[in-house]
Parts: sequence; structure tokens; C-alpha cells
Amino acid sequence: DALRMDPHARALVRAMDEAGKPTCAICHGQWVMISAKILKGRRATAVWNIQIDVENAGATVLDEPCVVDGNLITARFPYDLPRLIEAMVGQLRGGRG
Repeated sequence: DALRMDPHARALVRAMDEAGKPTCAICHGQWVMISAKILKGRRATAVWNIQIDVENAGATVLDEPCVVDGNLITARFPYDLPRLIEAMVGQLRGGRG
């Protein structure tokens, strides 16, 4: 929660997204994406208790283990890490995740 209030963290997330670099979050990490204002018009997932926040930020929320929308990669829970990591590796190798 404190990280999303840091202007440097928000600027980094915004810059990564604007550059098309893999931009990932899991659990409550999507709050940083919300504060960086990069979710409008995107598809994402999140832990159940912040899904409404993600939706209010303009994203379409999917209740799936991992959602890839371009360079944006989101996951819900720690047990979804294998899918998040697989998507991240795919992006880093130049694929779609």
C-alpha cells in the first residue's frame, strides 16, 4: 500500500508500461498499477478483495490465475506464481507470454 503512494514507483511503472516492457503484478501489486493509471481499457486479474478497485480503474477484471494483456501481466495469488512466471519468461523471450 505504501509503495503505490511513492511517486518514483508510479513513474517507473508508467514508464515500463509506456515502453512496452513486461509490467507485472500479483496479489495487491495491482494497486501500484492503479495508482500509476495504466489499467484503463486493459484486461487484468487481482486478488478478490481488490478486484473492485481494478474495475474502478477502468480495467476488465477476469477471475483467472494469470491474465496477459499486451505487456501487462497480472495474477491473483501466490499459488498462481507458476503461470505468472511462465508469462513473464515468454515476454522476456520476445513472445506474447
